[in-house]
Amino acid sequence: MLRRHRKNLIGVAIAIFWLVAMGLLVRRELVPLFLGPSLSASYVASPTERTMRVLSPDGQPLGYVNSQTIPETEQGLPGTRISLQAALRMQFMGDPIRLHMIGTAWMARTGRTGTFDFTVRSEEHSARFEGKLDGGMLDARVHTAGYVYPVAFPLDREIVIGGVAGTSTLQLAALKPGDEAIIETFDPMTLTMGTARIKCIGVEPYGEGGDAQEARVVTVTVHDTVTKAWIDEHGETLRAETQFGLVLERSEPHEAYAAYAREVPADLIDAVAIRPSGKRPMRDATRMVIAVSGIGEDRTLPEDDAQQALDDGRLVIAPQPPGGAAADPGSEELAEHLAPHPFIQSDHPDIMRTAAEITAGAEDPWEKAQRIHDWVFENIDKKGVASIPSALEVLNMRTGDCNEHAVLFAALARAEGIPTRIVLGVVWSEELQGFYYHAWPEVFVGQWVWMDPTFGQRVADATHVKLVVGDIERWPRLMAFLGRLHIEVLEVE
Repeated sequence: MLRRHRKNLIGVAIAIFWLVAMGLLVRRELVPLFLGPSLSASYVASPTERTMRVLSPDGQPLGYVNSQTIPETEQGLPGTRISLQAALRMQFMGDPIRLHMIGTAWMARTGRTGTFDFTVRSEEHSARFEGKLDGGMLDARVHTAGYVYPVAFPLDREIVIGGVAGTSTLQLAALKPGDEAIIETFDPMTLTMGTARIKCIGVEPYGEGGDAQEARVVTVTVHDTVTKAWIDEHGETLRAETQFGLVLERSEPHEAYAAYAREVPADLIDAVAIRPSGKRPMRDATRMVIAVSGIGEDRTLPEDDAQQALDDGRLVIAPQPPGGAAADPGSEELAEHLAPHPFIQSDHPDIMRTAAEITAGAEDPWEKAQRIHDWVFENIDKKGVASIPSALEVLNMRTGDCNEHAVLFAALARAEGIPTRIVLGVVWSEELQGFYYHAWPEVFVGQWVWMDPTFGQRVADATHVKLVVGDIERWPRLMAFLGRLHIEVLEVE
């Protein structure tokens, strides 16, 4: 029965691409502690090319990231164009997964005008993100399943082209030990802003023998996810290590491509597995008490009726069906979880028609939610998919795993007026004897109720541990837990 539980994680492959793409377009807001004007955006005077290979924690080649930058003038404006091509190949729970990203971005030297166009593909699944900056406004569009979703918002700062994994145009070589910079970044994959903190923690030799060179060692923190990188004298990345073990390393293009063409590496599920201590959890548990560590002293996990923290730090998880005293989270919050989203297209005619057919004759919101749950569980083939999940695409393709089940359920439920939010966390797997990253929906029916259409649980069992709440723009925050989270199971019923 492993097929029902495969890929119970939120997509480490996509997390890697977020790491690469975060800051591909960068809103410039440097905080110079000791930096001075030398840490600034630089535009290339001649074409350059960089290739990074992606390695597993044990050194297996997983893929590559190739970037090219050229000076280019558009509409009379001098600027820089960066082209990015990336590929990953790996296995999760026995399924081979391939993920490709290709795209370009152009930014005027003034930083007030620019364009970007990126596409992510995995087998037959794809999503395209394209847009332009003009007059302080960013106008973007998300293309998925033949549907175009517009997004627009103001940007009041200058934008430059930059990045982390070998694509940076920032003069990082200017950083001295103890220096810091804060850069506000734009992520074209989620169309959201983020903050990257770059700190130089030392200088050390990189390489061996005659190839050794002096490198700045920096930490880059995005969404509480820390990457350690070695930067050469030109400000280019030599190597970057993620906190969950994956590595990006500068490489000659032919070497990176040749390594990628070899056989698919061993299954990487153990790289993100959480092997708990204490008592053994069990599927369909109704109550679980755990101690969580490794998340940082300043971080707290979400709480609601189903997950509550005790004064002694223990976390009690006991999801319940609706009933008892109803809580009112506020009309503003409910409105947020009723709204359509670029990947939760609850206002699309196909989504609305399907939701109406599923819930025909039902009046009670909880009955509607259960019908939607049952339909999604029964009609979506349980198959690992490495893609940015789109509800409309899942409805058309009828395949996917936890991510795809969650977004489709959310779109159908919102179309029927049921406030729904997506939860990211971990869940217990009997077959694999560990906790794995997972996504599931919650519905508000007088109170928030956990449901899991991937496992066919109208009320999710108590082996679910909630870490992050929100639509896709908040999903990168899950990366902060990878490689850090520890769970001790104290009680289970």
